[in-house]
Amino acid sequence: MTAAFLAGVALLSGISDPESLRPDTVLRPPDGPAIAFVEATGSPAAAIRITVPFAESGSDAGAGYLIQLMALERVRRLRETLGIEVLAHRTSLGLVYRLNGAVVDFDQLAGVARELMARPASPGFVAARTRLERTNREERETARGALRLRLRSRMASPIPSVTGTLESLAALHPARLVELWRASHRRGNLSVVVVADLPLEAAFSALAELGEAGPAPESRLQEVATRRFPAIRPERIRVWYGEAYPSGNARDPRSALLARIANDRLRELGGEFEPHLERWELGERSWLVLTAAAFSRTATTMRARVRDYIGDLRAALSSTGVRNARSALRSELILEARSPGGLAEVIGRHLDATGDADAAADYLRCLEEVDFEAMTAFLDEIAASEAITAEVAN
Repeated sequence: MTAAFLAGVALLSGISDPESLRPDTVLRPPDGPAIAFVEATGSPAAAIRITVPFAESGSDAGAGYLIQLMALERVRRLRETLGIEVLAHRTSLGLVYRLNGAVVDFDQLAGVARELMARPASPGFVAARTRLERTNREERETARGALRLRLRSRMASPIPSVTGTLESLAALHPARLVELWRASHRRGNLSVVVVADLPLEAAFSALAELGEAGPAPESRLQEVATRRFPAIRPERIRVWYGEAYPSGNARDPRSALLARIANDRLRELGGEFEPHLERWELGERSWLVLTAAAFSRTATTMRARVRDYIGDLRAALSSTGVRNARSALRSELILEARSPGGLAEVIGRHLDATGDADAAADYLRCLEEVDFEAMTAFLDEIAASEAITAEVAN
C-alpha cells in the first residue's frame, strides 16, 4: 500500500497547471451515479471519492453524520483485512468518502465503496449517537465552543450543525435514519471521482451499482417530539469575543486568499489574547471567523483589536503579501493533487459545490489571476459589510 502510494505520487508529480485538474471523461448516466474519471497512466495506486448530497432540517441535524459513522464502523474490519485506506468527512453539502489502494485491488476498493453506501444497520446506532452527543456536550461546555455556536446561530439562514444538537440527536431513531438514507443514497444522487490506470469501462462497471436504485420514497414518518435539554453554562474565567465576516462565495479564490493573508498576520493581535481564525464554508457562502479571549482587565482592548482587524488588514495589504499568499495557496493545491487520492479530493471538492467536473481547473486558473487590485477591492467589500458578533463573558 505504501509503496503503491509513493509510486502514485511520483507518477502524478507532473501536475502543475489548471488543465491537469480536468477529468479525462465525465459520465452522467440517467440512473447514476455520475463518474468523473482521470486515467493515471502508469500509477500502481488508485483512488475513489464518493459524495452523497445530504441536506438536513433542524429536527434531523446530525443524521448524516450518524449514517457516516455507522458506515465507517461497518467496513472497519473489511478495510483492515484488505489494507485499504478509507477516509470520510461531513461537509455542509453532503457526506464524502475516499478510498485509496492499489489499482490491482480496484474491485475490492469498489466492493468496500458499495458497503459504505449500504443501508445503515440498527446495531451501530446507539454507539454512533453517543459519540455525537459527547461531541456536542464538549462544545457546549467550553467557552470557545459556546462562542462559535452563538456566532453560527446569528448568521442569516444558518445551515444546521453537521454534528447536530443534543435535542435533534435525542429525537433521531434507526427507522428515521433509514428513511433519510433511502432518500439521499439514490444512485442518481451520487457523484464519484476515480483516479486509476484502468480502462474507463472497467471503472464504470465496478461502480455502476453504488447506492439504491429507483426514485426516492415519500416521507411517511411523523416528527418525533423534541426533547429539551437545560442550557449548559461553561466554566468562564475570561471574556471571549468573536466576529464573523461574510467573505463571499465559497468557491471564490479571493475568499481563500483572504483567510491565508489574515491568518499570516494573526500574531499581530497579540499572544495574550489567544486569537483564533477560521474560514467556514456553509453551503455556497464563506465566513471569516475571528475569536479571541482575554482576562477582564484587557477585554476592552481585545474587543477593539478584533473589531479593527479587517480594517488593519486592508491598510497593511501589499502586492508582495498577495503574491506570496497566492503562491502558497497554489502550491498547497498542486501538492495535494499529486497523489491519486489527493487529485480525486481536489476535483471532487469543487464538483460537489458546483456540479461542474471542470470546476477545480477553473478555480486554479482564477486563483492565478487574482492580484493586489482584486484583493484590495474584495477587502473593501468585506470591511463595508456588517459583521456578526457574539460574546461569552463572566
